Amino acid sequence: SLVLSASGVYSYAVNETSAAVQALRQSTNTLSDVFSYTMRDTAGATATANLTITIHGANDAPVLAVQTASQNATVGTAFSFVLPTTTFTDVDSGETLAYAATSADGTALPAWLSFNASTRTFSGTATTSGTYGVRVTTTDLGGLTANETFNIAVSTPGNTTPTAVADAGDATEKGGVANGSGGVVA
Repeated sequence: SLVLSASGVYSYAVNETSAAVQALRQSTNTLSDVFSYTMRDTAGATATANLTITIHGANDAPVLAVQTASQNATVGTAFSFVLPTTTFTDVDSGETLAYAATSADGTALPAWLSFNASTRTFSGTATTSGTYGVRVTTTDLGGLTANETFNIAVSTPGNTTPTAVADAGDATEKGGVANGSGGVVA
Protein backbone atom coordinates (compact mmCIF):
# COMPACT_ATOMS: atom_id res chain seq x y z
CA SER A 1 0.00 0.00 0.00
CA LEU A 2 1.11 3.56 -0.71
CA VAL A 3 0.62 6.69 1.36
CA LEU A 4 1.56 9.90 -0.50
CA SER A 5 1.55 13.21 1.35
CA ALA A 6 0.88 16.65 -0.13
CA SER A 7 4.59 17.46 0.16
CA GLY A 8 5.48 14.50 -2.10
CA VAL A 9 6.84 12.27 0.67
CA TYR A 10 5.55 8.72 0.45
CA SER A 11 5.67 5.47 2.36
CA TYR A 12 5.10 2.06 0.84
CA ALA A 13 4.40 -1.31 2.43
CA VAL A 14 4.83 -4.52 0.43
CA ASN A 15 1.76 -6.76 0.43
CA GLU A 16 3.39 -9.84 1.98
CA THR A 17 0.17 -11.85 1.61
CA SER A 18 0.24 -11.55 -2.18
CA ALA A 19 0.98 -14.90 -3.87
CA ALA A 20 2.85 -13.06 -6.65
CA VAL A 21 5.13 -11.35 -4.11
CA GLN A 22 5.75 -14.57 -2.18
CA ALA A 23 6.64 -16.38 -5.43
CA LEU A 24 9.68 -14.10 -5.93
CA ARG A 25 12.55 -16.45 -5.01
CA GLN A 26 15.64 -14.24 -5.47
CA SER A 27 16.46 -10.55 -5.31
CA THR A 28 16.82 -10.60 -9.10
CA ASN A 29 13.15 -11.65 -9.36
CA THR A 30 11.09 -8.45 -9.35
CA LEU A 31 7.58 -7.07 -9.63
CA SER A 32 6.62 -3.46 -10.28
CA ASP A 33 3.84 -1.65 -8.49
CA VAL A 34 2.89 1.52 -10.42
CA PHE A 35 0.90 4.39 -8.94
CA SER A 36 -0.34 7.37 -10.92
CA TYR A 37 -0.76 10.65 -9.06
CA THR A 38 -1.78 14.18 -9.93
CA MET A 39 -0.38 17.37 -8.35
CA ARG A 40 -2.17 20.71 -8.30
CA ASP A 41 -0.62 24.03 -7.43
CA THR A 42 -2.38 26.98 -5.81
CA ALA A 43 -3.27 28.44 -9.22
CA GLY A 44 -5.08 25.20 -10.18
CA ALA A 45 -2.53 23.93 -12.69
CA THR A 46 -2.05 20.15 -12.60
CA ALA A 47 0.58 17.65 -13.56
CA THR A 48 0.33 13.86 -13.56
CA ALA A 49 3.19 11.44 -13.03
CA ASN A 50 3.80 7.80 -12.15
CA LEU A 51 5.60 6.44 -9.13
CA THR A 52 7.04 2.98 -9.80
CA ILE A 53 8.02 0.79 -6.87
CA THR A 54 10.16 -2.24 -7.72
CA ILE A 55 9.68 -5.18 -5.36
CA HIS A 56 12.67 -7.52 -5.09
CA GLY A 57 12.19 -11.14 -4.13
CA ALA A 58 13.62 -12.87 -1.09
CA ASN A 59 14.05 -16.58 -0.54
CA ASP A 60 11.29 -18.02 1.63
CA ALA A 61 11.95 -21.17 3.62
CA PRO A 62 10.06 -24.36 2.85
CA VAL A 63 7.41 -25.30 5.40
CA LEU A 64 5.90 -28.54 6.66
CA ALA A 65 2.48 -28.73 5.01
CA VAL A 66 1.29 -32.21 6.04
CA GLN A 67 2.72 -34.07 9.05
CA THR A 68 3.61 -37.67 8.23
CA ALA A 69 1.66 -40.19 10.32
CA SER A 70 3.43 -42.93 12.24
CA GLN A 71 4.25 -45.92 10.06
CA ASN A 72 4.11 -49.62 10.96
CA ALA A 73 6.56 -52.39 10.07
CA THR A 74 7.04 -56.01 11.08
CA VAL A 75 10.31 -57.77 11.90
CA GLY A 76 11.37 -59.92 8.95
CA THR A 77 8.94 -58.32 6.48
CA ALA A 78 10.02 -55.86 3.78
CA PHE A 79 9.00 -52.27 4.62
CA SER A 80 8.54 -49.46 2.08
CA PHE A 81 7.13 -45.96 2.48
CA VAL A 82 7.18 -43.07 -0.03
CA LEU A 83 7.10 -39.60 1.53
CA PRO A 84 4.35 -37.67 -0.35
CA THR A 85 5.42 -34.71 -2.48
CA THR A 86 2.90 -32.59 -0.54
CA THR A 87 4.67 -33.08 2.81
CA PHE A 88 6.66 -29.84 2.38
CA THR A 89 5.85 -26.74 0.33
CA ASP A 90 7.71 -23.60 -0.69
CA VAL A 91 5.92 -20.49 -1.99
CA ASP A 92 8.89 -19.41 -4.09
CA SER A 93 8.36 -19.87 -7.83
CA GLY A 94 10.59 -22.44 -9.51
CA GLU A 95 11.78 -23.88 -6.20
CA THR A 96 13.26 -27.38 -6.07
CA LEU A 97 13.45 -29.19 -2.75
CA ALA A 98 16.14 -31.70 -1.76
CA TYR A 99 15.49 -34.33 0.91
CA ALA A 100 17.59 -36.08 3.56
CA ALA A 101 16.70 -38.44 6.41
CA THR A 102 18.31 -39.31 9.74
CA SER A 103 17.19 -40.78 13.01
CA ALA A 104 15.15 -38.30 15.07
CA ASP A 105 18.22 -37.49 17.19
CA GLY A 106 20.28 -36.58 14.11
CA THR A 107 22.32 -39.79 13.97
CA ALA A 108 22.28 -42.22 11.04
CA LEU A 109 19.18 -44.25 10.26
CA PRO A 110 19.11 -47.77 11.74
CA ALA A 111 21.19 -50.23 9.68
CA TRP A 112 18.06 -51.97 8.36
CA LEU A 113 16.48 -48.75 7.01
CA SER A 114 17.58 -46.81 3.93
CA PHE A 115 16.28 -43.60 2.33
CA ASN A 116 16.40 -42.82 -1.39
CA ALA A 117 16.35 -39.01 -1.52
CA SER A 118 15.50 -38.76 -5.23
CA THR A 119 12.35 -40.89 -4.85
CA ARG A 120 11.71 -39.97 -1.18
CA THR A 121 11.42 -43.70 -0.40
CA PHE A 122 12.22 -45.44 2.89
CA SER A 123 12.83 -49.18 2.60
CA GLY A 124 14.32 -52.12 4.44
CA THR A 125 13.59 -55.17 6.55
CA ALA A 126 13.62 -54.64 10.31
CA THR A 127 15.50 -57.17 12.43
CA THR A 128 14.47 -55.86 15.86
CA SER A 129 11.16 -54.62 17.20
CA GLY A 130 10.84 -51.14 18.68
CA THR A 131 9.89 -47.59 17.80
CA TYR A 132 12.28 -45.72 15.55
CA GLY A 133 12.10 -41.92 15.28
CA VAL A 134 12.87 -40.55 11.81
CA ARG A 135 13.66 -36.94 10.87
CA VAL A 136 13.21 -35.75 7.28
CA THR A 137 14.86 -32.46 6.32
CA THR A 138 14.12 -30.60 3.10
CA THR A 139 16.38 -27.87 1.72
CA ASP A 140 15.47 -25.30 -0.94
CA LEU A 141 17.78 -23.85 -3.60
CA GLY A 142 18.68 -20.97 -1.28
CA GLY A 143 19.79 -23.32 1.50
CA LEU A 144 16.81 -22.76 3.80
CA THR A 145 15.38 -25.84 5.50
CA ALA A 146 12.32 -27.34 7.15
CA ASN A 147 11.99 -30.69 8.88
CA GLU A 148 9.57 -33.10 10.44
CA THR A 149 9.84 -36.13 12.71
CA PHE A 150 7.69 -39.25 12.61
CA ASN A 151 7.89 -42.78 14.04
CA ILE A 152 8.18 -46.22 12.53
CA ALA A 153 6.75 -48.78 14.98
CA VAL A 154 8.28 -52.21 14.34
CA SER A 155 6.45 -55.18 15.83
CA THR A 156 7.33 -58.85 16.13
CA PRO A 157 5.19 -61.10 13.96
CA GLY A 158 2.36 -62.66 15.95
CA ASN A 159 2.24 -66.36 16.83
CA THR A 160 0.35 -68.12 14.06
CA THR A 161 -2.20 -70.63 15.32
CA PRO A 162 -1.27 -74.13 14.13
CA THR A 163 -3.67 -75.93 11.82
CA ALA A 164 -4.37 -79.62 12.36
CA VAL A 165 -4.58 -81.67 9.18
CA ALA A 166 -6.22 -85.10 8.98
CA ASP A 167 -3.69 -87.79 8.19
CA ALA A 168 -3.73 -91.56 7.56
CA GLY A 169 -1.06 -94.21 7.54
CA ASP A 170 -0.50 -97.95 7.04
CA ALA A 171 1.23 -100.46 9.28
CA THR A 172 2.22 -104.02 8.48
CA GLU A 173 2.32 -106.70 11.09
CA LYS A 174 5.79 -108.10 11.58
CA GLY A 175 5.55 -111.63 12.32
CA GLY A 176 3.81 -114.63 13.58
CA VAL A 177 2.45 -115.87 16.85
CA ALA A 178 5.04 -114.25 19.10
CA ASN A 179 4.43 -110.76 17.76
CA GLY A 180 3.84 -108.68 20.85
CA SER A 181 5.49 -107.18 23.86
CA GLY A 182 5.07 -107.07 27.59
CA GLY A 183 4.27 -110.69 27.86
CA VAL A 184 1.11 -110.56 25.84
CA VAL A 185 0.81 -113.33 23.32
CA ALA A 186 -1.13 -112.62 20.18
